[in-house]
Amino acid sequence: LPTPANTLFFTSLPLIDFTHSNFEFIKFLINPWIFVVLCFLSAYVMNAEIPLFSLKIKNFSFAKYKLQIFFLAISVLMLIFLQIVAVPLIILIYVLLSVFNNIINKKASV
Repeated sequence: LPTPANTLFFTSLPLIDFTHSNFEFIKFLINPWIFVVLCFLSAYVMNAEIPLFSLKIKNFSFAKYKLQIFFLAISVLMLIFLQIVAVPLIILIYVLLSVFNNIINKKASV
């Protein structure tokens, strides 16, 4: 996980709590003990050798870049409708899509 994405994830949690104080799940995540666990998990993800898909689109070919286009479209929609709440969700979706993409590519190459 790139460091800027990790930073965005952690800085967005208190901002969400400040702007949307009715989200109980965010209050759970910013609990000091849970926050420490999240820090350890993020340190692992930042150092783990998980290949993340690149968001660089060199030519507009839907067949070649369908994962990137899907991710960007979902991200834009989430930002429009959820605003700041979308930031940590987008980062989690990016990591999860990368992991699933690696699993699918590994099975296809076997």
